[in-house]
Amino acid sequence: MSWGNLAGAGLAGLAAGMINVVVGSGTLVTFPALVALGVPPVAANATSTVGLVFGSLSGSYGYRNELASRWATVRRLVPAVCVGAAFGSLLVLAAPPQIFEAVVPLLILGATALLVAQPLIARRVKARIDASSEVDNPAQGRQRSEDRNPGDTRLLAATAGAGVYGGYFGAGLGIVMLAVLGTLHPDELQGTNAVKNALSAAANLLAAVIFAFSGEVRWALAGAVALGALVGGHLGALLGRRIPDRLLRTVMAIVGLLAAASVLMN
Repeated sequence: MSWGNLAGAGLAGLAAGMINVVVGSGTLVTFPALVALGVPPVAANATSTVGLVFGSLSGSYGYRNELASRWATVRRLVPAVCVGAAFGSLLVLAAPPQIFEAVVPLLILGATALLVAQPLIARRVKARIDASSEVDNPAQGRQRSEDRNPGDTRLLAATAGAGVYGGYFGAGLGIVMLAVLGTLHPDELQGTNAVKNALSAAANLLAAVIFAFSGEVRWALAGAVALGALVGGHLGALLGRRIPDRLLRTVMAIVGLLAAASVLMN
């Protein structure tokens, strides 16, 4: 493994860490970067997942105050998202690599579309949350997240479905989870973000563990991605507010389109 490849993976992790803090979908940077460094797509997916898992856990920890009153929701939904993530990650490993190579450009384009649509999704989630709060009994006050029933069959099924996507590829998982929770389990927006981050972290962690035992992970590159992502996460927290959201999304949309094109040409 050359120092140049390690430096390239580290820079990709740095960019992904910053992007994950601001808008998410850092996999749109690390995955095509690893493919460009000569890593086969399935191995690049596994390496990217392992490299970025610590950043995902860190993002969940950042919402620990909001999570304090929502552990009942998290405990009920974690098994569903983990079952889905296990299925998705095992599907990547069990299926012929040509299948993943064929669908990954579509997954990249889908994740790019989710990223562009994220503000609209967030507005609709907020509108549903606001509408839900209006029907709560004003005499009793608004129901807190743990008082609602997160065991609804539709919510469990949708959470598991999001987990399958996260285990299989992962870019844009947070946006998918935001839409699922906002639609089927309304809560205040910060609470929804907290639960979304916790479930995404659980899915990413389980997928990373499965990939770790698959023999597909390029550990030196994964370490470089992880180190870069940790630094990028701190920089993103410091500088992210100074970058216009629309500009960053435009740049990421271009990156996603170029990534899909580069994978198609490989």
